[in-house]
Amino acid sequence: MNSIFHHVSIRKYKNQPVEKEKILRILKVGMQSPSACNQQPWEFYVVTNKEKRKHYRSLFARKC
Repeated sequence: MNSIFHHVSIRKYKNQPVEKEKILRILKVGMQSPSACNQQPWEFYVVTNKEKRKHYRSLFARKC
């Protein structure tokens, strides 16, 4: 519960890939999250290729 109520803002990221086990665990928790009427409307995409990430980042970038 502490992780739910404790807010942390990340301003600097490490330049190393996230371990596959961590990604799978995050996805598993996300899939177990509640949804209205158990519809589970989400889709998850994991992009590990640097060039593809750069491309998608440019597509979804928002100006603040």
